Amino acid sequence: MKLKPQSTRTARALVFGAALSACGGPSEEKGGSYGLSATTGEVDADVGETDVDTDTDTDTDTDTDTDSDLDVDTGFVIDHDLRGAWTTGAAWVDVQDGEVAIVEGLNGWQRWQFLTVDHAGGHGVAVNLENTGLDGFYSAFAWRSEGDTAWWCHAEVGADAQADAEAAFVDDSDPAVAGCGVDNTPWLRLFTGEWLAMRGVWFAYGGENRVQEDTWTLTTDTSTRAWRVMEYTNADQVLIAENGAGTDYPGKFSRVDWTLVGEDYYACFTATDRESTSDAAAVPRADDTDPLFGGCEGAPWELLGTEAPVAPVASVGTWVDTNVGVEVAISGTTVEVTATGRVQVFHVESFDNTEGWIVARNDAANPVDPGRYSRLDWREGASVDRMYWCWTASDHLDPAGAEADDSADDSRLSTSGCGGQPWAELVRSGG
Repeated sequence: MKLKPQSTRTARALVFGAALSACGGPSEEKGGSYGLSATTGEVDADVGETDVDTDTDTDTDTDTDTDSDLDVDTGFVIDHDLRGAWTTGAAWVDVQDGEVAIVEGLNGWQRWQFLTVDHAGGHGVAVNLENTGLDGFYSAFAWRSEGDTAWWCHAEVGADAQADAEAAFVDDSDPAVAGCGVDNTPWLRLFTGEWLAMRGVWFAYGGENRVQEDTWTLTTDTSTRAWRVMEYTNADQVLIAENGAGTDYPGKFSRVDWTLVGEDYYACFTATDRESTSDAAAVPRADDTDPLFGGCEGAPWELLGTEAPVAPVASVGTWVDTNVGVEVAISGTTVEVTATGRVQVFHVESFDNTEGWIVARNDAANPVDPGRYSRLDWREGASVDRMYWCWTASDHLDPAGAEADDSADDSRLSTSGCGGQPWAELVRSGG
């Protein structure tokens, strides 16, 4: 079934509210049996007269209220209120007091603001908002509930006026077959559920992360890693997944905690090698007191960025100075330098892809100039898997001072261009 039946603006012949009232609204009041006395209920005593009331009364024969009343015949409950989260299996519908939102896959949420709505009656007219492709036009919705499942109809998707949306065609006599919009398409079947709050496409861990209710896939320049999501809870902000192809411990289970700082999601792989989902769930939550600076196995939590890495694209990844064993891991938001088992973290503030530099704030836990700003220069090497690296300065008081620092000399890469020392030559080791 389609998420949004493609009804057109020509569906304006029937009044939306009237059509809904006809399908499951109040039935007509039935007349009495005209062959009974109005006072006693006894059979009419006028013997010999032909009582035409009984013979000509067609109310009982033609009254179709009982047969057509959707609430009675099909099991729909009278209260159609769908406020909350629902799924089609491939998409999610979120109905709130004044708004409805729909998302398919990992696309952006589409939103509509109700102008008129009767949650119990099962219908509403809304103005199209973000990501609908028809911002400012009008939509009509109808819905019916049946226990833990429901039917959903997007009867008009882009009317020019509110009145046109109110005239959208709706017929709920057989929603599984037809009745939604001028195209007379089937209604959408909904089931209760809870979407994953951190679902989406994120840039973190050196690549693109596609996170949804059943899978998490991380794709970098050099590898793809996959996890099968086993369970999650938005209330506790925790996800349990089975490690799949490309991961360090395939077949075992990982626990991921997440948290929100403002509107930004941060994630921490709290455990990656547990034997079962219950073992992973039993791992204590990572410390989210200050995720920007620590709490995840002694390191900051990973910011899930909504845009491609802000660091120079050519330098993103994990690099190693094979001469001294220093590792440099560059993501969209941080640079982590590991030497003799100690990690120093730098939080990216700005960059220049053309000139090849990154300015970053030194983590508060760094042994060198914590809280100040570093200038990190890089130059491309002989191939895409090699580059030159210089920690030009570590003690600037603000980003502007670090950005203006041009003391690194790339004309002397192999001799003394980096503070009197050669630039480090790094080899890419992974994504």
